[in-house]
Amino acid sequence: MTLLKANHLDPHTYTSGRWLRHNDLEIDSRYITFDFDALCRRVIELCPGATSIATYDKKEGGFNRVFIFSTNNAETVVARLPFALAGPPCLATNSEVATIKYLQTNTSIPIPKILDWSDDPSNAIGSEYIIMEHAVGTQLHHKWPTMAIDQQISCIDAIYRKLKEVVDIKFWAYGSVYFADISLDSATKRPLNGNFSIGPHCGSRYWDCNVGESMYYHKTKPNRGPCKFVVKLSHLC
Repeated sequence: MTLLKANHLDPHTYTSGRWLRHNDLEIDSRYITFDFDALCRRVIELCPGATSIATYDKKEGGFNRVFIFSTNNAETVVARLPFALAGPPCLATNSEVATIKYLQTNTSIPIPKILDWSDDPSNAIGSEYIIMEHAVGTQLHHKWPTMAIDQQISCIDAIYRKLKEVVDIKFWAYGSVYFADISLDSATKRPLNGNFSIGPHCGSRYWDCNVGESMYYHKTKPNRGPCKFVVKLSHLC
């Protein structure tokens, strides 16, 4: 197994811009401590026949750092590591994976397959992560200007039909989707279709994750759900 020598891309530090306000805090909140070589080794293990990483690229998202790896046998996978501001530790990653799995189980939406994941930062990589297939294709905004009207209408109809599958799913409570075996007490977790559950909303607004700001000035614990009734839901806002 051969690992890619570190190139000019710093895998740990945010390098895609600056902020006019709280620049140091913003950059520090996006610093991720982890073992990049261990991540590379895991990617190679997940790609049968691969013995080395050929290339990788780093993309900075709003809540995650994304690495696009290409192996020496022409496989391409995506690894995503969350920033501290992404939401509650462990819960946000568990919920994201569970939501993807739930949609793959209950809809026909073509979501890339998750190859491996961990919501435990004490793993060998040293960070929560999601490794998944790379979505092949061209982004719609590159094609849209050159598409005929009938093609655009057909495209909109296809998108509508896929999104309708999600809208048609009925949830009995407001919160976030998790796996059924997540470590939450019974008061904050309700069963959902066997392998899944509904638990606290893991949106960053409910966990005081905003950089340099405090959402809850009076130190009142927010109602993160799950909420079954509209009157309870109103207290989330």
